[in-house]
Amino acid sequence: MATLEMLLTKIPIKTEKQALKILDICSKKQFINAEEEICKVQAKKSFTEERYGNALEWAIRSRDTLYVTSIADYLLKHYVQTGDILCPDVIANIEAKMFISPRLVFLAKYFDFYQFYRKKDLLPAAELLLNLLESEIIPEYFWPSLLVDTIPLLESKDPKIFFKETCCILQHLESNLMPLIEKKKKHMEKHPNEPINILKHYRLDNVEQIVNLLRLACARNLSRAIIIENTLIN
Repeated sequence: MATLEMLLTKIPIKTEKQALKILDICSKKQFINAEEEICKVQAKKSFTEERYGNALEWAIRSRDTLYVTSIADYLLKHYVQTGDILCPDVIANIEAKMFISPRLVFLAKYFDFYQFYRKKDLLPAAELLLNLLESEIIPEYFWPSLLVDTIPLLESKDPKIFFKETCCILQHLESNLMPLIEKKKKHMEKHPNEPINILKHYRLDNVEQIVNLLRLACARNLSRAIIIENTLIN
């Protein structure tokens, strides 16, 4: 049985239909290791062919946390650099499978925020964004994008983010975004000819715009929040 399991992983697979047939045998024989190996091979093949949604599905099925994380990282970094979310249909249907990797959880939850925001459903969007900000699963490279996403919510005439939460955003600005900017600046000093985009449309040399916009939005929202919250208390 062990030899059969090993041989199944060595079969040259040309199509996904063939892969599914072999996986059916693995499932019936309870060849878990062979199933995972075949799924990883299919995931790598799909990723090489730039079929990222397919690659993510195969990686999830392989139960390989590291490979799932690497694909989720690729999708998130692509969004940071372009503003486009790849394979949205696949991400929308991840559901409970997201818990295989913290990075996949972040991708799925951010996609939920993205959907709320696109539909102008700002209250649940704000709630989800604040939950993400307080989580411990945010990739370092995603802090600029996540904090910039707070600006339209902070600038809303009808406040969606209140005083305490606005203070938390300012804290994240100082403790998470500023150290990242300093880190990137030091890298740029060592590699002056290397362009560094910290976020779509924002090169490192004009990233102060992000910081200034964030601080201004927080200041305006704090003023509105203080007035509204004091009025409600009184």
